[in-house]
Amino acid sequence: MSAKKICEILFFWILTFTGPGPETVQAIGSDSVSLRSGTSSLTISTTTAAASEEISISNVIAPTAPTLPPNQTFADVPIDHEFYDVIEALYQAGYTAGCQVDPLLYCPEQAMIRAESAVFVQRGVHGAEIIPPDPTSQIFADLAIGSWAAKWVTQLYNDGFTAGCGEAPLVYCPWQGHTRTEGTVFYLRMLNGADYLPPEPLGIFADVALDFWGADWIEAAYNIGLILVCGENPLRFCPDEPLTRAMAAYMMVQAKGLTMLCTSCPPDCGTCSMVRVKFTPSSEDFANPERGFMRQVQIWPDATDPVWGLTHPRQPSDTLVWIYFRLDNYRSKPLDAAGLTRISAAFDTARTAGIKVVIRFIYNWGSGGSWSPDPSTWAPDATLPQVLQHIKQLTPLLEEHSDVIAVLQAGFVGHWGEWHSSKNDLTSAENQKAILDALIDALPTERMLQLRYPRDKNTHYAGPLSEAAAFSGEAEARIGHHNDCFLANKDDSGTYRSAPRGSPSDEIIAYWMDFITQEGRFTPVGGEACNEGNADVTPRSMCPTALQELEMLHWSFINNGYNKAVLDGWAADGCMDTIRLRLGYRLVLTEALVPSVLPPGSAFDLEVSLRNDGYAAMFNARPVFVVLDGAGLRYTARLQNVDPRRWESGTSTTINVRLQLPAGLADGSYRLSLWLPDQASSLQNSPKYTVRFANTDVWEASSGLNILTTNFTVVTDAQGIDDRRALELRELAK
Repeated sequence: MSAKKICEILFFWILTFTGPGPETVQAIGSDSVSLRSGTSSLTISTTTAAASEEISISNVIAPTAPTLPPNQTFADVPIDHEFYDVIEALYQAGYTAGCQVDPLLYCPEQAMIRAESAVFVQRGVHGAEIIPPDPTSQIFADLAIGSWAAKWVTQLYNDGFTAGCGEAPLVYCPWQGHTRTEGTVFYLRMLNGADYLPPEPLGIFADVALDFWGADWIEAAYNIGLILVCGENPLRFCPDEPLTRAMAAYMMVQAKGLTMLCTSCPPDCGTCSMVRVKFTPSSEDFANPERGFMRQVQIWPDATDPVWGLTHPRQPSDTLVWIYFRLDNYRSKPLDAAGLTRISAAFDTARTAGIKVVIRFIYNWGSGGSWSPDPSTWAPDATLPQVLQHIKQLTPLLEEHSDVIAVLQAGFVGHWGEWHSSKNDLTSAENQKAILDALIDALPTERMLQLRYPRDKNTHYAGPLSEAAAFSGEAEARIGHHNDCFLANKDDSGTYRSAPRGSPSDEIIAYWMDFITQEGRFTPVGGEACNEGNADVTPRSMCPTALQELEMLHWSFINNGYNKAVLDGWAADGCMDTIRLRLGYRLVLTEALVPSVLPPGSAFDLEVSLRNDGYAAMFNARPVFVVLDGAGLRYTARLQNVDPRRWESGTSTTINVRLQLPAGLADGSYRLSLWLPDQASSLQNSPKYTVRFANTDVWEASSGLNILTTNFTVVTDAQGIDDRRALELRELAK
């Protein structure tokens, strides 16, 4: 066992768990008083950690309680409070009695203390009705035997959940507050048992270092939906901030799976209560379209051999193939019919195989010899008129097969189509712009282009791309970035230069990296690792920098065959699995609120919360459907105002929609699902092109559905909601 793990275990036993208490805190005292009774005369008992001094105050007359709106239990937790539903659910289940009587308060913003945590841990482990026996002896020097907290802390000690906060003498620190990190420890232990140890963390929080003592606890709690983050983009947890009573209520409700009431239902809809469904994240490496590792193949349009590699990705979870279409023999002539037919056949093969392609048209495969500063000694590309003619010839194919094209890389110019070393002056600003305009016009507006150098994007379209301009269909919103020498050296072999030659300063490198970081939020970023021909990898290409920059720059896909030394280094250093999981988007369902029972024809509210743990968001448009199916029928509703391209890396999203059941729906139990098929009608019914969420027991491979619940109940005589503005679920053939 590692020293880090041993320290974590020791720390756990010392800190005890924190959490919401019965909350007889110092203002209320003895938990034996029923806080729901409205009693106005009670004994208040409080103990100080320093002197263990008990102060008794009797016959305290509390002020008259104010009149509260219906359904509001606590005077300081109105129905529109952020944590109303969880605090109310906690109260209704008997886990909390508030922090004050007359008026009844919960004190949601107050920090949790260790005395309160003892109560919540005991109730979480043994049930809401537990009342521990009075202690027969004083165990902790700072907790008098007559204190309201003594029996709870003593029981916690006897159950083996705490060893106190200090020794010689043994103390518990009952009035000391807890941090958010400490809260993750006790709820995970309460949920999984005292021997539970979390898995190693991946480092998904910007403010939680991998060597932080609670990093694994925080990520484990996050992955099962126990905690809320404190910031997004980048994802933050605020590990050292106090654990508030509101946040503790949220964690307790999540840990115990408590049902929360619908706060927006009509007053007369007694059966419109909502059921909270919690989802478990999956660590499986599975296939999802338009992201991940991609196999590289070369296809010669004038060849007759079978197209190789399109039907055999390297791993089952790979869904992309990177095609270099070799136009070497067409540098000075148009594409012939046979060549165009072979290019078209490659797209057809990809479609049959259930994959998508990243494509680039090139005229050579590098210099074929030693580097020279004179481009005339290198392998040539084509003249500008010839390039423009080829693009015009390819336009019908790009339109016809856009369904299986993930992205088009600019290509055509220079060695490997990387927009350097052109023998025909194609790298001049004027010629670059002519080629870019032609490519943008050739591509359907729903597809994007990638450029090798951010400086070229900046030259012709300014930038970086703003959030407001993203996905507008304009040229600047449709051009991303491919880096063909990722991690090679400080400037990635010219990637982050403002001119083709020279050694850029750190400020210039930082500028272009920031440029791509911003643009990568809305456009595709991908390419391949590079090691500048060295046999051994450089420190820059190893896991720490790779993980940092893949996330920062929002990478969606990368070549799985080059550079082998770099890729092998990732595998040896232990970060390859993380990279495989996080390239592109990785969507995780956290929870959903669904009605428990409704009549046919009723409207209902659906709330689905999810997060994106991947490095990037989707870059191609994709519809989102709600699907209701059962009894051999299938009903769907497309969510018009939901764009999954806006589900950015490291952020959480909540979908809220009001739907209407079909009027003739038969009584019974149905499934309710999310369905994210391909936008193209040619691929929409293929599960291979449908997005899968990273959760266990959610995905149905045969249909491509992500199932939210299998128990959506329809009963004719149930009460419902009449709202003609609701989005109608329409029947489709299953």
